[in-house]
Amino acid sequence: MLSRGFIRLLRPAGVFQESRSGFKSIYSLDKIYPKSEFDYSANVEKGLKEKALKSEEFHGYIPLEDLEISYSRSSGPGGQNVNKVNTKVDIRFDLKSVKWIPEHLKAQLFEKHATRITKEGQFWIQSEKTRSREFNLADCLDKIRFIIRGLDRPAPELSVEDQEELAARARKAARERLREKREHSMKKGDRQDNFEL
Repeated sequence: MLSRGFIRLLRPAGVFQESRSGFKSIYSLDKIYPKSEFDYSANVEKGLKEKALKSEEFHGYIPLEDLEISYSRSSGPGGQNVNKVNTKVDIRFDLKSVKWIPEHLKAQLFEKHATRITKEGQFWIQSEKTRSREFNLADCLDKIRFIIRGLDRPAPELSVEDQEELAARARKAARERLREKREHSMKKGDRQDNFEL
């Protein structure tokens, strides 16, 4: 009696692959909905891109084709794996030419985050938070979104009570600092020799 594995060895390669790849069930989505488009992610991304380019505010959409993404070796934890795998992510993009950041936010980025902008006008950010390249890329994109959304958010106005509380804390901290300074001065004075024989 021959085993199935032995029969597979005798059969020419690719016989089952051709017949299986050509078969489609009557319940396959292509047959049930013949005129539908099944790449849902492309439609969602296309809609987000159109919305981001038309709008005067930032919606969180960052097109990857506008970014220069580079990977390098991380300096974080990971044992020997750190020396073998490029998990650190550096992202750069030309701040003047991107269309998904509104102009008023670009001006604020140049003002408030000048240390993140190179001489060539590229915004630069990096992440080596995890041992995974994909998670570090997602972390970089989240950092960019957080920075841009932080610019768009107005600073909260303090109420009169909050201002008084902050002033009271500052006065208390100053009193405590002066008290510690006085104690330290007295301690130093006690160490000196003031004895006359």
